Amino acid sequence: MKTAGGYLVQTSTTDGLILHGFFLPPVENAPVIIFIHGFEGNFYENGFIHTFITLCSEKGIGFLSVNTRGNGKITDFNTTSGDMKTIGAWHERLEEAYMDIDAWIEFVKDWGVTGKIILQGHSLGTYKSVRYMVEGMKKYDIAKIVLLSPFDMKAELEYWPDMSFTQTVAMVKEHVQQGFGNELLDHEPSHTTMSHNTFLSWYGNADVQRVFELTDPTFVSPVLSQITIPVFIALGDKDEYFYKPSQGVYREKLDELTIRFPNAKNLLISDAHHSYESKEDELVAAVISFVLS
Repeated sequence: MKTAGGYLVQTSTTDGLILHGFFLPPVENAPVIIFIHGFEGNFYENGFIHTFITLCSEKGIGFLSVNTRGNGKITDFNTTSGDMKTIGAWHERLEEAYMDIDAWIEFVKDWGVTGKIILQGHSLGTYKSVRYMVEGMKKYDIAKIVLLSPFDMKAELEYWPDMSFTQTVAMVKEHVQQGFGNELLDHEPSHTTMSHNTFLSWYGNADVQRVFELTDPTFVSPVLSQITIPVFIALGDKDEYFYKPSQGVYREKLDELTIRFPNAKNLLISDAHHSYESKEDELVAAVISFVLS
């Protein structure tokens, strides 16, 4: 697909990772969207990214699609010290994700962008975007948040072979203490592969790690109530990752998640899957309307 012109760009994090992305600068004083990819993703592969670039260009909106330390499965990163560092989705610690977003916010400010900054995440990127509003050093630079296809991490656990969730967490913690944190799990909870360290960063019990938990009716993370800026949540009613027990309650669960934010609205897109294939135009039009509102 042909898209509007822009720039291949890079930045570096405070811990020395060199990250890459694609930047379509905004016209003067117009907003800019910073897009955070999902698990094993990158800054270019989702089809809706190309639609965002094209339609944002027409409206004068900036669009920065970025890599994070979680891009790819196992990824070697160049660093500012000249060494290589291996991370990627299978070895990412989500408590470090804020450093990537810090760096990209600093990038757009150094570029001279004066309009509002909108933080937009897809899939696991929605979790990082929400968590950033708790941990990010530049969180007060964010004017709005867009969450595309959020998912309940607990709902991702389709089955537990040989042991319960509690037993698996205990086992993983023990292996980490024994120095095996970087080894991949022998007991995979679902189809998702990850290291012991990454597993603990996904499935710990802290409030910040359970922001989208919808499977436990007795728990509501206090994090979402602290985010007072406008939030827009988009979801496809065929999304295979949002709420595993039953896709038939997506409207109910989406509304349940939305009201946990003080200032949020949502859109449920008919016949759309997790990455909005064939529904890109509808998705992007709704997001741009929210960004410009």
